[in-house]
Amino acid sequence: MPQPTTGRYQAVFVSPHLDDAIFSCGGTIARLIKDGPVLVVNVFSRCTEGARKYALVLGEERRREEKAAASFLGYDAICLEETDAFLRQGSCRSIGRLFSSPTAADLADLPRITGRLAECLAAVDSDHLYVPLGVGWHVDHVLCHQAALNLASGFHGRVFYYEDSPYCFIPNAVRCRLDEIGHWAEAPLRGSLIRDWWETCSHYLRSAVIRHVRPRPVRWAASVVVAAYLLGLMRQHRAVGDARSPARCPRLSPQLEDISEQEGLKLDAMMCYESQFRTLFHGRPDCEELHRNYSRTMNNRDAVFERFWTLSREPASPGRHQEVEAVV
Repeated sequence: MPQPTTGRYQAVFVSPHLDDAIFSCGGTIARLIKDGPVLVVNVFSRCTEGARKYALVLGEERRREEKAAASFLGYDAICLEETDAFLRQGSCRSIGRLFSSPTAADLADLPRITGRLAECLAAVDSDHLYVPLGVGWHVDHVLCHQAALNLASGFHGRVFYYEDSPYCFIPNAVRCRLDEIGHWAEAPLRGSLIRDWWETCSHYLRSAVIRHVRPRPVRWAASVVVAAYLLGLMRQHRAVGDARSPARCPRLSPQLEDISEQEGLKLDAMMCYESQFRTLFHGRPDCEELHRNYSRTMNNRDAVFERFWTLSREPASPGRHQEVEAVV
């Protein structure tokens, strides 16, 4: 078990992979570091030298990128050495299976992951814990969300659920995930499935992930497959949310963090992960525009935000305690 370098941290960030904490919370990390040390715990960090899957790099290059980002922003980073979903034997070997519900083998690993996170948190003192919300339904992100949810009641400080980037930039992605795991006050009305699907597809098919597919006929074919896949995925997870009892859903409250002053630092740190950045974005201007456009959906101010969610401890109804129900 890797050990943190200090016992007291301003905040601890649980990162499914080597990049997720910075892509999702880099501005907040840059701001918090001014007041004290920050720890990033990378969970699924075991790589294979030279490993590649589709356009993703899964080798030791990822560790060098993490070291560069940590050195640039000044945070501590440790790795729990769990195996990435793409490399787990008998598990998520395809893009489709990567974003489907966790398999029985994935869930069998959950107690070990929860235990290792608990051991790590027991070794440090911190008032704030940041964990993924699971936006986008990447199986590793969902497992980290569930492991942290299992530990949340025993954590003495505040637990913040961050919006997984770049999935959160996709229209309806955050709302779909929130519909699935809980409810929140003043929620926007949910549109029809087809309308939400069309908005989601229109954005995703213009993204760097699709535009990088070559040659063009292969990209066109991939677009049709992705559109059909997104429809099935959204229908599946919407059904899960519809089946949940409102009385058993945790109430989620949003908190906006203005990171306008840290925007440049965040983008610089993101670009330390060169192997991932070039796959997910067309370049720095594209990344900056996505952040600013998404921020405008949260607040009309000309600012850049990162949004976090907290679970309310208030009962769902008088005399009845809320029961936090996991969705995996």
